[in-house]
Amino acid sequence: MAVRESNHHDHRGTREQEIDLADYSDTFPAGTSVALTFRGTRQSYTVDLERNGERFHIEGAGPTATLTGVYGDADPSLERVPGWIRRVLIDRTPANEVSFYNA
Repeated sequence: MAVRESNHHDHRGTREQEIDLADYSDTFPAGTSVALTFRGTRQSYTVDLERNGERFHIEGAGPTATLTGVYGDADPSLERVPGWIRRVLIDRTPANEVSFYNA
């Protein structure tokens, strides 16, 4: 599993990782990566996932996380959390339940 973690951690709990998506989905070839930025604590956090001009913003509290924003080249008509996002969040964050905010 390819994970590069930055040596940069600040006092607010920021953690940055580069993750190989092939470890989370068969639809991505090896070497396809996503940048994960985690900010906060296990009790209250945000996560940004960025790849190829797409950015997905997630807000979480404890084991519950919600996809609240889709930006850039990502499909704005998204109606559910993509499986790879769900698997990455469950593996790399405190989340074990991921929902989609649909206002």
